[in-house]
Amino acid sequence: MDDKNLEYSLTILSELGHIPSVPFHEKWMSNKIKSELQSLEISWEEDPYKNIIACIPGKIPSTPPQGLIYIAHMDHPGYEIVGIENDYLLAKPLGGIPYYGKNPGVKLIIVPDISVRINATIVKPSDNDPDLLLVQPQQQYTFENFPIATIFDLDDFKLEDDYIKMRALDDLAGCASILAVLKTISQNPPDTDVYGVFTVAEEVGLIGARLLASSNKLPKSLYAISIESSKTLPGAVIGSGPVIRVGDAGTTFNNEAESVLVKAKEKLSKISDTFCSQRQLMSGGVCEASAFSSNGYKSTGIAYPLANYHNGGDNEKIKSEYIHKDDFFNGVKLLHESAYQIDETTHTNFQRRFTSVPKDIIQRLS
Repeated sequence: MDDKNLEYSLTILSELGHIPSVPFHEKWMSNKIKSELQSLEISWEEDPYKNIIACIPGKIPSTPPQGLIYIAHMDHPGYEIVGIENDYLLAKPLGGIPYYGKNPGVKLIIVPDISVRINATIVKPSDNDPDLLLVQPQQQYTFENFPIATIFDLDDFKLEDDYIKMRALDDLAGCASILAVLKTISQNPPDTDVYGVFTVAEEVGLIGARLLASSNKLPKSLYAISIESSKTLPGAVIGSGPVIRVGDAGTTFNNEAESVLVKAKEKLSKISDTFCSQRQLMSGGVCEASAFSSNGYKSTGIAYPLANYHNGGDNEKIKSEYIHKDDFFNGVKLLHESAYQIDETTHTNFQRRFTSVPKDIIQRLS
């Protein structure tokens, strides 16, 4: 993948970052992604649940179909305004928000329309329902047509030194990665099929992924690759490359599917002195590979090591998430190369090491 396409991945990530998106309120993000696919002349469709499914057919048709499904989600934890209580708005948390993200004084942005942003502040829990929060808007506006998407008042996108800082890197970095890979391979399709899937309502239980995976819409002969930004762990640190994900908090992934990524890593490591990656079981959360694995797909994933996961910063402060720019670029390269490695899942260096034993060792043991 050349520098021009890598720059595209950063540009489209910036554009996605300026679009608010929380669970059940992905319509603006969805419209942007569909518009981008249209401009790239990549075919797509929506399933009944508003998941987007893009496809680049392989050059050599096969039965059963062979190829990859790249998966990312369009939502990020946030709130929705569900009504009014006395002089305040009522906000319902959506997704895994840090407990201190519900504290009085936390700054929010209410988004009744894509072109309208209303600053607001959390006041306290509702007297009538402790699961809801009272929110005070800072501007006059007539609120109606509930529920209304609401997000943390944080950076849409900022590139600072070598770090990408955003409200919602989880999982807009994944969405941007898929778009960049689809753009590039559409110019030179691999032999096998490549799908890009953009799901809804991941942050409230992998809902879109579960519905799609259980629908049998996509052939189970395809490998499913989840693309996430996940909290840093020992062995999965910022700046040391994207993580080939062995599993998540609930599932150990499939070795055959992972071998596609491993083979791509081996090839990139040979031709580039700057490429690096990591391998780790990312136990900090559950990703969409688990949904696909539970429904019979051979699944794996990559993760960008992430600081301030779900906007949970140190000292109980709500902060922008951030990843290293080089980790992002190397992840896009890894995904791009993996599209051409479907036939190499039994030929990694590691596998070759254990499929034969030197003759002198055999003779010594005989």
